Amino acid sequence: MNPLIQKLLAATTLLLSLVSGGGNTSSDATHLVKYKDLNDGKKKEIWVGKDDYAAVHIAPTPTTCSENNKLQSSGDGTLDSHFATLNCSTKKKRKLQDISIIVIHEGGQSISSTVGAWIGNTNKKRETSPDYPQIAAHYEIDRDGTVKQTLAETLIGIHADSANRYAIGIDLIIPSGCSQSESSSTFKTCANYTDAQYTALKTLIENIGKRTAVKLDDNQVIGHCEVCDSTHADPRGMDWTKIGLTQSSHTMGPDGLGCIKRWTPQGGACDWKVPKKKDTP
Repeated sequence: MNPLIQKLLAATTLLLSLVSGGGNTSSDATHLVKYKDLNDGKKKEIWVGKDDYAAVHIAPTPTTCSENNKLQSSGDGTLDSHFATLNCSTKKKRKLQDISIIVIHEGGQSISSTVGAWIGNTNKKRETSPDYPQIAAHYEIDRDGTVKQTLAETLIGIHADSANRYAIGIDLIIPSGCSQSESSSTFKTCANYTDAQYTALKTLIENIGKRTAVKLDDNQVIGHCEVCDSTHADPRGMDWTKIGLTQSSHTMGPDGLGCIKRWTPQGGACDWKVPKKKDTP
């Protein structure tokens, strides 16, 4: 049979299965939504589902630079040169036992450029909003598997919308020259994370689980794109099976790459709406 016809038949079968209530057992409410993104005016589509895992509600508390200067490394990887700067700039904290989720991100093309962008973007926001929180994830994993800690785990960085207060953020560095433009023909696949990154990521998640409430499972380790109120598409091309998770719990669609929007702090169905223009990353 012609490969194109095979692909079309597979897509049709999948869509009929979803409409009839079948399909992915880990996300049985999953359906395709087509929409016009108000942020850039482009026509897009996403898969929307549900996640029955609910995060334990926490109330963050304020913190200061002097308090944050006392915070130490978790012991995973080495400290990034900007660790103290990012800690000092971060304004809210939580307890280790309050952390119940890990959010995986696509980073930039180097650790230094990624962290530099966090600092520059935060400073720009503070020109008009002095109390704007620090943009930061907690870890960066380079192409060779090197792990750098960029923020103390008890501090709340801005990296994943409604998941921030519950989450540790981990960035995976992408190849040099990898386009981050959605108009690129390779947008969904050019990230191509390395085996060294997957190995380091799995070990890091397991170690974080020894200190927090996070378990290495499909509900507590998610992609940035899975957070219901996020407008981001990362981590592109993530092979969830390489860290021991289930691909179909995170991605869906005929190409197997469509991210499922499914995570809210309250759990249950994703109350997804067309994204509005927003300042927060």
